[in-house]
Amino acid sequence: MAISAFLAKTWQRWTQWTGLSRDGSPELIPEAPRFRVLVVSTDPDVAENIGLGLALSDHVQAVTSLDEALSSTRQLVPNVALVDIDDGQLNGIAVAAALRPLCGGGTIFVALSRSREHGLPEDFDFCIAPPAEPERWPRMLASVIRSEGSR
Repeated sequence: MAISAFLAKTWQRWTQWTGLSRDGSPELIPEAPRFRVLVVSTDPDVAENIGLGLALSDHVQAVTSLDEALSSTRQLVPNVALVDIDDGQLNGIAVAAALRPLCGGGTIFVALSRSREHGLPEDFDFCIAPPAEPERWPRMLASVIRSEGSR
């Protein structure tokens, strides 16, 4: 996607979520739901992609280690934990197992994997392939949350 198209889409989402029109005047748009999202990956591209896609709608905290994930979760329990299980430097399955007791039942755990060989690992609610385009994250996250609510 070209930068100008990305910026136009970002501005459109900003105006929708803040309730401001192009001229800066308030509009009567209901506030979009905000989610606390924890991203656990040592791959900066994964965190940046998710951060770009969700930055306007959600609180995104990206961490690169188990210790950082535990510290972040103790400060603010996420609604959604996106954990990279393809990461060779980080055991994503162990991260989820350590975080789950701290989060209680209110956190949706999503394994990020480009491979389907893992299946659905223990301690995860979903396993998805991360989209390459940042603008697809809000829709994907909404779909995961709707699916969890219908269980």
